[in-house]
Amino acid sequence: MALVGNNNEPLREVANFAYNGSLWVPVTVDVNSYLNVRLPYTEEIEGRSYGYIGGSWQKSGFLLSFSDTYAEAKTNLSAASGNNTLTGTTVPAGEYWKITTAAARNVNKAHTRSIVYAHIDGVTMYLKILIPTGANEFALWNGELLMGPGDVMYTLFEGCDLNDDLHLTYGGYRIDVDQ
Repeated sequence: MALVGNNNEPLREVANFAYNGSLWVPVTVDVNSYLNVRLPYTEEIEGRSYGYIGGSWQKSGFLLSFSDTYAEAKTNLSAASGNNTLTGTTVPAGEYWKITTAAARNVNKAHTRSIVYAHIDGVTMYLKILIPTGANEFALWNGELLMGPGDVMYTLFEGCDLNDDLHLTYGGYRIDVDQ
């Protein structure tokens, strides 16, 4: 389809935008008078970025950037007799943590069981369950786990004696969300 103006001359650089029914879309007219839609492009609509992705109009994904490594260690050097829980820090708003390793241990004895787990989006995910055969044995988990705002890592130690030394360590990468 060729576009022409009032004097039957090719229409060039006159139409910079066209309305697609809900949005104004950037367009150009080439030297052969063909209408070209400029893709890929993005628009800001109600504070969200949209673009032409993979052949369709979609909301753009989050832009993530590596911020720093992340590591945390929690200890209880005077455990109660019975079951004890060590709780990590809750992931703050605006961050994601990619956890790649976690380890838990009771330094003093072979307690009944260690469970390393994460609470993500309201769901408990069991990462490692260990029934230790001796003191100071690690419940070690390696993998990839993406924790978002409000998520937290825990360890439950079952069958502890009074004043056992309990340890939880985990780490990976901190990712800030560019908004």
